[in-house]
Amino acid sequence: MGREMEELVSDWGFLDRPRMLLEDRNGLWLFFWMKDGSLGCTRSLNGGANWTAKEVLIKDFSGEFAASKTKDGHLVLAAGDQENNIHIWQWSGQAWHISLADRPSQEGPRQLCLEIDSEDKLHLFYIACEEDNPDQFNYYHMTRQGTEWTPPLLLAGAPGCGGSQPALCQNHGVLHLIYPYRGKSLELRHRFWQEGHWTDPRTLTTPGTDNVYPMLYSNPKGGLQLTWLSSDGRNTRVALREYREGPGWTSGGWQKEQYLSPVENNCYSPVLWGDEVRTYCLWQQLNGVFVAVQEGKNPWSQPYHSPWLTEFLKILGSKGDSFRPGLSHALVSYGRTGRQLMFFPDTLKALAIDPESYTNNQVLSFLGQVNEFANKEVWLHIDKKTYGFTTLSLFELLHKILFEIEDLKISIELLDQTRRRQEEVLARYRRESQQKDKFIRELQQKLQTREQVIHALQSSLTKVTDGDEYEDI
Repeated sequence: MGREMEELVSDWGFLDRPRMLLEDRNGLWLFFWMKDGSLGCTRSLNGGANWTAKEVLIKDFSGEFAASKTKDGHLVLAAGDQENNIHIWQWSGQAWHISLADRPSQEGPRQLCLEIDSEDKLHLFYIACEEDNPDQFNYYHMTRQGTEWTPPLLLAGAPGCGGSQPALCQNHGVLHLIYPYRGKSLELRHRFWQEGHWTDPRTLTTPGTDNVYPMLYSNPKGGLQLTWLSSDGRNTRVALREYREGPGWTSGGWQKEQYLSPVENNCYSPVLWGDEVRTYCLWQQLNGVFVAVQEGKNPWSQPYHSPWLTEFLKILGSKGDSFRPGLSHALVSYGRTGRQLMFFPDTLKALAIDPESYTNNQVLSFLGQVNEFANKEVWLHIDKKTYGFTTLSLFELLHKILFEIEDLKISIELLDQTRRRQEEVLARYRRESQQKDKFIRELQQKLQTREQVIHALQSSLTKVTDGDEYEDI
């Protein structure tokens, strides 16, 4: 980001969740943030540079908000306050205009999901407790067209939903809903809005597994993709299913569940997005950031490690060996300019990335500025000599060094494996030698015992023979 954004965030400290990053139809980036009980918005026209001053939308923010777009591309925002009012704003392209503040009949609506269908009807989905039973939480749905909301419709109970956000998405004019539901296990259920009502729920996940953090993505190919975290009690993996509708598919409906990540005990929230050519899925494991890519309607690629993004997260300040603070809260949006803008709220820094850098694993193209990593001149004085660099060339050099470090780590690991194998062979040889020595000692003892027995028999035989001779005399 540019200098203005650095000054803007310098007094923010840590931004509480939730956060959101959107782009309007004119290419304007809008970053929503929560700080000290307020919901605010900051805007940028240059894909991450020249950010405007902070604008506070709600001072007594409840911590729940969601956004969507009309069919004309206008942004609509729904947010709650401490008195359980739901405020609706619409973005005119230059300013926010509040259109309505409503209060649902339930107390404490949470985990808001907002979507606008092809008729520009607002659909609000949320979890709330019952008025006469504050311990019972349910899923509710309301619609609004014009100025009036429909009464809240109870969709399902929400016991033990694991704090997982539901997912709401429109695809080919059809509204799809994915929500966690505690049955025999924590499963994901699917419903879609058809002719003014929700269809019966259908379970999409494997029985006996716990499933959380669903994310829906409507891709330009005509498919709806769902990714989530699936756990069998031992391992947590990134799972994916695709819902195919429209022309060009040999088979429609939900396709077979597949796993993008290998068996790994620590996978974190996947991020799914794409363009007209590719779909990307990023997730974290304890050993770094991984990427899988789908070209068109082809199968997904094998996941591959993205070392430069892993190391970049380290540079951005992720704490410890776990990269969860950086990417699990990353906000990824695909811009009209043909690039993504990835924002790391926990570190208050943004990253403009070239989609090609995922497929060829090359260094960032730096289409935009990345905090202090602007293409500025840097002068180093070493051994009374002056060397001129740019921060971009320094980062490329750092990238090469990091790759060499990774190679060294791999070599060290291979040496450690060889050393461990040698130690195992030596230990096995020692055990076998000890067993052989013990066997030899046992044989020697048996031979000694046999010799003693033979000697005793010989002595007895001699006495018997002497006695016979005496009788003959």
